[in-house]
Amino acid sequence: MYLADRSAPAGAEPAPDRGSVRAAAVAPTVLALGTVSLITDISSEMVTAVLPLYLIAGLGLSPLGFGALDGVYNGVSALVQLTGGHLADRVRNHKLIAGLGYGLSALCKPLLLFAHSLGPISVILTLERTGKGLRTAPRDALISLSTPPELQGRAFGVHRAMDTTGALLGPLAAFLILSVAVDGYDAVFGVSACVAALGVVVLMLFVPSGDGDTRPGPRTRPPRTRRPPRSARPPRQRTSDDSAAAAPRPSPVRLRDALGLLRLPRLRNLAICAVLLGLTTVSDAFVYLLLQRRTGIGDQWFPLLPLGTAAVFLLLAVPAGALADRIGRRTVFLTGHALLLAGYALLLWAPDLPALPYLVLALHGMFYAATDGVLPAAVAATVPAELRATGLALVGTGQALARFGCSLAFGAAWTLWGTGPALAAAAAGLLCCAAVAGFVLRPAAPALPPPSPIRTAPEAREAPQMTLSLSRRLLVLAVAVLLLGGLAAALVLRAASRDDKPAAGGPTVAAGTVTLTRPGTLTFLNGGQGPHRGALASVPADAPDSDRTASDLNCQRFYAASGTGVCLRSTPGALAQDNKALIVDSELRTLRSFPLAGTPSRARVSPSGRFAAWTVFVSGESYGAAFFSTRTAIVDTRTWKLEANLEEFTITMDGREHRAQDVNFWGVTFSKDDDTFYATLSTGGETHLVKGSISGRSVTTLAKNVECPSLSPDETRIAYKKRVRAGASLWREHVMDLGTLREHALAEKRSVDDQAAWLDDRTLAYGLPTDGAADSTDLWTVPADGSGAPRLLAPGASSPARLG
Repeated sequence: MYLADRSAPAGAEPAPDRGSVRAAAVAPTVLALGTVSLITDISSEMVTAVLPLYLIAGLGLSPLGFGALDGVYNGVSALVQLTGGHLADRVRNHKLIAGLGYGLSALCKPLLLFAHSLGPISVILTLERTGKGLRTAPRDALISLSTPPELQGRAFGVHRAMDTTGALLGPLAAFLILSVAVDGYDAVFGVSACVAALGVVVLMLFVPSGDGDTRPGPRTRPPRTRRPPRSARPPRQRTSDDSAAAAPRPSPVRLRDALGLLRLPRLRNLAICAVLLGLTTVSDAFVYLLLQRRTGIGDQWFPLLPLGTAAVFLLLAVPAGALADRIGRRTVFLTGHALLLAGYALLLWAPDLPALPYLVLALHGMFYAATDGVLPAAVAATVPAELRATGLALVGTGQALARFGCSLAFGAAWTLWGTGPALAAAAAGLLCCAAVAGFVLRPAAPALPPPSPIRTAPEAREAPQMTLSLSRRLLVLAVAVLLLGGLAAALVLRAASRDDKPAAGGPTVAAGTVTLTRPGTLTFLNGGQGPHRGALASVPADAPDSDRTASDLNCQRFYAASGTGVCLRSTPGALAQDNKALIVDSELRTLRSFPLAGTPSRARVSPSGRFAAWTVFVSGESYGAAFFSTRTAIVDTRTWKLEANLEEFTITMDGREHRAQDVNFWGVTFSKDDDTFYATLSTGGETHLVKGSISGRSVTTLAKNVECPSLSPDETRIAYKKRVRAGASLWREHVMDLGTLREHALAEKRSVDDQAAWLDDRTLAYGLPTDGAADSTDLWTVPADGSGAPRLLAPGASSPARLG
């Protein structure tokens, strides 16, 4: 970049002049690390792609619980980067620490199969992200130490391109598995673990440890000569090489040395500029949400927006890195932020053109191509080799925390000012920070006349040798591929065959006709293993343990009343989930289909069958990593008028109109008058029970700490789940008298994360995860007056509704 500075530290690699550099092959270490990252990202994105569906639809986790997990999943790795970088420099073995990080992440994948609640899942995801944090800085240090300074931009570009390729292939692999094995989340996690283990094998076999200087150079073999007899040998003279070999090993890197890096002006300037620009870089989630609202992109296309950015990034990462090596990293880095600023300008002021989404996504991808690999290349040129990982971690962590702060600040600005002013403020801040960065990172004036443009080849250095020969390493890799590939195939085949075999001792399920008008019928989604898993099934309400009749309608959530049903369906696709809400008649014929913006969560139908409501968790639509977003809609099945988002309703709180951007609704329940409804409102970190009017498009708060309400048949009480510990996803089922707002706890003492259904005026039904099963739910009942004890209603079942 040559972010020239007169105070370059001893041991740091000086930035080259801008003369022409002959292209050289990318270092084998870079290609090996790129392959490791490609394989590992396939594994990680397989899990990331199915995690919302698995946790919300499979385990019944609430959107709030998933929002907390999302914060853990995205925040831990940034904080652990410093530890990984310092450890790698301290033990002087970047490969060891990177391998520990990759290995820890690989070990966590299959553990997801044994976690059935928020606590264990949070621990596993924290450990998985800890592994990512440990490996990031040592991996980047290996890339920089294996590449000449004048080619590091291209080297990081190659690595980032391979990494992004894995990120694109991961979801495709997960959806292919789920298309073969319905509810085969165990197969996805198992195959992901096999893929991650393969990445660790490639790292061990083909990546050198990174001790000392590991730049590539021509390897020479000295000519073989016959050794003279000992008597004829001249006496051995002590040389400078002998002195170097006899010199003591360098002292370990201390924490004081790591903190002292910020005293280096060049690194300090880079860190300050990375933080400043990060504070004004709006998160990807906000960019996609703004683009959707600005252009009216359909909900079904929303999950594909990140793929547009990733595709552009993949295509341009290597050319942008090579360009940075040629014309200067400062220029390319600042140009990337200028492209991002242009994207903001298009979102703010461009006319409604059909090409607007493509232009914004292209600029967004170019921004990442011009910055994501260029910044570490610039940092590497300012840090001594013995502190390389620590320096990379300092800048990377500062940038990540700054972007997290920007997410929080942008969410607050959106809440107070709205989308336009908030984005305009971010754009103005980015312009100012880019100007400051351009000044701070300007090249220093040379103290001497510029050197001659004639370049000499860099000094050749021998690459570190691996313990095993290449042929043996390839043999070990082939064996690993066969073993891990065979295990992965066996997991997929087992999951696929399991779908056709009912579990031993489970309920008997047979295909038949299910109607929604037969009084005294209990409907639910069959969760038992076998060919009818996920199908809508029915049994007599007074004999829930009798043989089940299964329809051919499969759903993730279902509810019915008065001959109308709502089925929330999520179908895996090659690029994204296909989420839909189906309104069905009494014979389960589809009357109307609506696209959903995210993973199905809750569903209800009014007692008359006229109105249907649903809630989905909208992935990517969040106000910072620690938050979540839902979208709740109500449709009139007579006129098909759709209230697509309850957040547009007028909210009255404590007698005053309430406006905030962090508003979320979920868990609608209807009154018999076909106008009044109750729901949960979340805002300002609190949940409220609200009473709403469909015709008036308004809601009013009634009480706090109420989630997933369910109105009793006599319309005098609300059953709901109440959070029993602040900050924890632990709920206790309660019933509230709507006349007095007095509440009492029910006999169920386990944490219930479900919207209970009234079977009659005295009994509530709800779902709980099956003991010892990761993706199965059982139905339980409990008296509504707080007496009695919980009773198992139907094993392997969810989404209950009593007809008639």
